Amino acid sequence: MTKLLLAAFMLLSSTALRAQTTHADSMIKMAKDDAKKFRLNRNDWVKFSEEQRNRSRAAMIYAHSGITGAQRAQFRKEYRVVSSDYFKPTASVVRDAALLKDSVYVQAYRQAAYKKTAGGVSFWGIAAISAAFAFILLIILYYRN
Repeated sequence: MTKLLLAAFMLLSSTALRAQTTHADSMIKMAKDDAKKFRLNRNDWVKFSEEQRNRSRAAMIYAHSGITGAQRAQFRKEYRVVSSDYFKPTASVVRDAALLKDSVYVQAYRQAAYKKTAGGVSFWGIAAISAAFAFILLIILYYRN
């Protein structure tokens, strides 16, 4: 009898756990879909790219310096990236304005928008570069003989 009760309890608790993560998963999916339309304006893009360069320079300096204690805290404060304001969702880009109050949605949107902006080259960009490289290689091999 106790085994049956234990099995029923485990079954009910596992479905309750799945139900709780479904909300978060759906919020994250909606945030990623909404972030696909995100694009920084020109002024914010210039500021963001400058911050990214400063951040990488600072990380290199920080790794090779012998600073400790209070100097380390000041260094981190001075070179921290203040880019979260660039990626805030606004009412014009979200499906529902009520989503702006959901912390899971806002955090997922910011992460997806940051990834999209700082992500680098897309699949089609890589495909175009690869095709150009293959074309040049074929021309070189053709005229070599």
